[in-house]
Amino acid sequence: MKIYIGKLNPVIDISNLINYKTKSTHYCELYSKDGIFRIENGHNLKKINFKDGEIKHIQNYLDELPIYIDATLIIKDKYEVSHIPNDFIERKYYVTYYTLRKDSPLIFVVETEENNDIKDYYFMLYGIYAAYSNADIYNESIKNDIREFLKLVNYKK
Repeated sequence: MKIYIGKLNPVIDISNLINYKTKSTHYCELYSKDGIFRIENGHNLKKINFKDGEIKHIQNYLDELPIYIDATLIIKDKYEVSHIPNDFIERKYYVTYYTLRKDSPLIFVVETEENNDIKDYYFMLYGIYAAYSNADIYNESIKNDIREFLKLVNYKK
């Protein structure tokens, strides 16, 4: 589940997030007629599938900003793939995860291309909160953490 804030991805500055970085993963995705294949950190070639989920819109969620909740699931096949089709389009990118404090259920995720251009960013709830419930998304500590991240990245409405 991805949680998008406000309008479609205005420009942000992630330079203030260095101290909050928890993990970074390099992905290479191969798009072919036979499906999408993903290599994670140079290992584990697996086919991935998407299960479209509902997109929910909550108006005036945070200081008059709406949120959009995308419940689409990305499902990796259980077993590694031993070969890929000859014809494919390749996309390489990094996904970096940030949290404000240890064991925080809220993660800020930034996807960057290899040239460091930001291509996507969103929030996710982690751990027992990952399944998402209305109570979790309206929790004031979650909202305060989102506000803090938006300040750190100089988010403009």
